[in-house]
Amino acid sequence: MVLKGVGAAFSALGSIAVVGGLLILIFIDVYKTRAIIRYGKFTSGIVVKFYSDYRGNGSVEYTYEVKGTKYVGTSTVNNFRPNKGHLLEGLVLPVKYDIHEVQNAYMIVTPGDFKINHISFPDSLNWMRQYVN
Repeated sequence: MVLKGVGAAFSALGSIAVVGGLLILIFIDVYKTRAIIRYGKFTSGIVVKFYSDYRGNGSVEYTYEVKGTKYVGTSTVNNFRPNKGHLLEGLVLPVKYDIHEVQNAYMIVTPGDFKINHISFPDSLNWMRQYVN
């Protein structure tokens, strides 16, 4: 009986640790996003590869350069049809990065991303609208 009580205590402790860890990861993500918003600058990046998971969520791997140093990043691409992701490969798109931590960056891909960042969506990318859900 004592072992059952100890096992339950460890189980509860493990659950608390998992929840705590998730909260820390969320806090870090929010902090990084706020840093980009507050201390962000723009540069150009090139989409290297589009990835999608089994649920249809997409992301892009991209390269960008700041002060002569090349960086590689990944960004989530919301609401873009995964079977058309290959059309993004090779595109030059804006990247917003944190001036204090240059590797903290994200690529602006969809019309919604442009709107959130207060950038006019270029006419040259209007073809993309038909693939955004």
